[in-house]
Amino acid sequence: MVGIRQHQLFQQLSLTGIKHTSNVTYHNILHKLQKRMEVFGTSKIKQNRDKLKEKNSNIDVVFDCRWSKPRGYNSEQGTVICLEMNSGNLLGIANMVRVRTKKLSSQNYIESAKAMEGTGVTQICELFQKENLQIANYAHDDDAQTRSVISKFFPQAKEDICIGHVAKNLRNTIKNLAKQSKYKALKGFGQSAYRWLFISVKMVKKDIQNGKITSNEAIIELQKNIKLFINHACGDHSFCKHKAKKYPKIPSSEIFSIEELNKIINQTAEKAASYIRGKTVNMVESCNSAIASICSKYFDWPTNYSFLVMCGALTFSEHSSVWKEEFLCQSGYKFSEYTKMELTKEKKRKKKDSERKQTEQYKTKKVQLKELKRQRNKVTNKEKKKDFTYKKNEDVIQKCHCKTDKNGVNCTSNRCSCRNLKCNFFCKCKGENCLNNPQGTILLKKINFKDEIEKEKNKSIFIKKRKIGKHN
Repeated sequence: MVGIRQHQLFQQLSLTGIKHTSNVTYHNILHKLQKRMEVFGTSKIKQNRDKLKEKNSNIDVVFDCRWSKPRGYNSEQGTVICLEMNSGNLLGIANMVRVRTKKLSSQNYIESAKAMEGTGVTQICELFQKENLQIANYAHDDDAQTRSVISKFFPQAKEDICIGHVAKNLRNTIKNLAKQSKYKALKGFGQSAYRWLFISVKMVKKDIQNGKITSNEAIIELQKNIKLFINHACGDHSFCKHKAKKYPKIPSSEIFSIEELNKIINQTAEKAASYIRGKTVNMVESCNSAIASICSKYFDWPTNYSFLVMCGALTFSEHSSVWKEEFLCQSGYKFSEYTKMELTKEKKRKKKDSERKQTEQYKTKKVQLKELKRQRNKVTNKEKKKDFTYKKNEDVIQKCHCKTDKNGVNCTSNRCSCRNLKCNFFCKCKGENCLNNPQGTILLKKINFKDEIEKEKNKSIFIKKRKIGKHN
């Protein structure tokens, strides 16, 4: 039973009235299955490597590490996955299980959880060297350990960093800076930098494919496009290619925020050579999701972790019906005629799906559907903006020291999330615009506090009477 723990299986069997085995026999059966699965999985992965070796010994590879828990530093198990960049075939898996008080045969790792990625990459690189395979290009999520290990084993390999991870990290750094009082002017520029990087890479990638620019020229152009985001953020749109719109800008008085943003963007522009090809680690992330569906991240699997990971990885590379049939046949299991009929149907269905997805009609329809969704979202967003009306609170109107509108009207909001008003009457904090300070908000219309005070007194009297009645 894949993905189910021992006590869950025994509970289900006891509820149905079926007698379950003892703990010793359960672990013995599981140990035998693990050994068979390791032999079967390694043979299947070796077949993929042999097929590539027949075509060419130089390979393009994607690396990534997954941990057994959402936060990697606290995990007991980890796996490094290696896939072929174009086809997505499995080329290597390295499982690490930490050694604890209860020593088991599956435990093979002593160091910290952070160093799991480096040890897993070394195991896979040693395996490639034994089989005379050389890495020409490799993609990863900008991890220092993978870079250092691959440079030792394959110094001529070219690096490709995942754009998604780079853009995400850039967005998060700008967002975290904007939370500080010193860099408040950077609020909202994290998402715009995220989009700017993706668009600039796509433009350069198209120019390379069309033959307009060489690879060396593309690096220089990409660096320029990334650095132009500072001009865009400061309000200079002379170099921009977007349509004329009113974009937010950082005021010239905010010198510290402009300098910090300049540093961050120059750091990303330095590694422009690894962004040109526009490679991502999405294939490995989808493989990780297939493994997580069987081997959950919210439980520790000290005994059968490698077995569950191999099951999830094989379902990603091949259909589940294909490898399950081969595995059960090798282990000596005999199928009935009905199960054989069902397996053949699933195989035919898989072939039809793969052939249909390779056709041009399917690809054109997929592109058309994306465009229709984009146009539909534009229409819905426009309608929402037209129908949106802000409802003011009639009881209280506050006057703050923020800037006035075009019509000369002050801010009249009662929400703490208002951009102009930090604190209001209903907020309990003591900020700059709080009522406790003399420069705070000024109430234009007062509330009848007597009615509210009487209501609170009545509530307190009612609660006291209730407590007294319980004690009596």
